[in-house]
Amino acid sequence: MPRGREHRSVPMKTAEAIEAMIRARGLAPGDQLPAQRTLAQDLGISRPSLREALSVLETLGIVRIEIGRGVFVAPRGEGPKAPSWRFRESFTLAEVFEMRLAVEGLAAMLAAPRMPQPARETLAASAQAMGNAARRGDVVGAAEADTVFHDLVVAHCGNRLLQEVHGRTHALTTESQRVPMVARDSLFDTADEHFAILAAFVERNGERARATMEAHIRAAAGRAGIHLGAGPAVPMLQAVL
Repeated sequence: MPRGREHRSVPMKTAEAIEAMIRARGLAPGDQLPAQRTLAQDLGISRPSLREALSVLETLGIVRIEIGRGVFVAPRGEGPKAPSWRFRESFTLAEVFEMRLAVEGLAAMLAAPRMPQPARETLAASAQAMGNAARRGDVVGAAEADTVFHDLVVAHCGNRLLQEVHGRTHALTTESQRVPMVARDSLFDTADEHFAILAAFVERNGERARATMEAHIRAAAGRAGIHLGAGPAVPMLQAVL
């Protein structure tokens, strides 16, 4: 079951804390953050959790990690360079979006009529949280809300194989969700697309849920510079099973 904000992972809590520290200290683009050892001690977390949080922030365009030099505040609006896609040696970002198109589109179609009312209310709350984060310019909060929304859809699709595929590829999926968020203005587009999906769930309309989910994933891919086309989604599950 997707976790709420109070049950966020340590890396996501840490990413939010580091972003808050950058604002509180008035760090400007190009300024260097404290050494990772110091950050880990100050935040009371392990080095692996810190590295994961910094990877999240780099993908979101908040920091820039320079091997051998340290971590720096990224210029606003600077997208992550190609090497920041950390799964590039296994799968391309385009492959991940293609997989999501197949898995999440079908999951949305199945979940729309099956999702129980309490979960629908949580889905609505996560869509609202995305909208609120967009208005605040809170990219970390938007990333959290995005993950909750998509996880909730798959969690209630009623198909264990789809859930297995989603679980095995969760790290890839969440990373692909963050890449388009570098462009802060796009957060509003993401929020609007989530509300369109939510409307299909309110109606319990599976076909509309699938169409709006696929449109959302295509749009997100486009914001990441990837064109998926407008044809039907083709399941591509063999590579991840």
